[in-house]
Amino acid sequence: MALEKARGMSTWRERLSTLVKGPSWMPGSPWTGWDKDKPDIRGCRVYRKVKASSFTHCYVLMHFLAILTLTNLLIAPLSGTPVEVFVYSMVVVVTLGCIGVVYDDPPYTRLVEVMRCSASLLICLFLPPLVTPIILQLLTSLYVLSLTLWLFNPTSMLPHPSTKLDTSSMK
Repeated sequence: MALEKARGMSTWRERLSTLVKGPSWMPGSPWTGWDKDKPDIRGCRVYRKVKASSFTHCYVLMHFLAILTLTNLLIAPLSGTPVEVFVYSMVVVVTLGCIGVVYDDPPYTRLVEVMRCSASLLICLFLPPLVTPIILQLLTSLYVLSLTLWLFNPTSMLPHPSTKLDTSSMK
């Protein structure tokens, strides 16, 4: 929408202003344009409630706690430079994204979980020996078990049907 409006402008400065200031901006108007010119972007949203099994909840909780533990183990013996803190924070954010994928259950859930479990397992295997051995063994076992289940029996891994709610009563 903004690109179409930018193409309709006569000068490059107006085109750039349209892209930066938004689609309701016109030459001579305030920074974000007049309220009457702002497009109505509300649309019908399909609401759905995901019904997850107890096993799914336990799986997600165990893996979230495992990644927090793993991140804590990685940060503790190291100096904690800004780059390391950023990387470990991104590990937690990616795990949260993977949790969303598990609950949404798209066709690529298996691939995402195999990649995440493999990466976490590699981190466990290459951790320095300063890390507590029993915790490291538990984390490694969890990732090996999860990886094995996702590779060989993914259909029974997280059975949960999703249901769509009626949106007519929610308007």
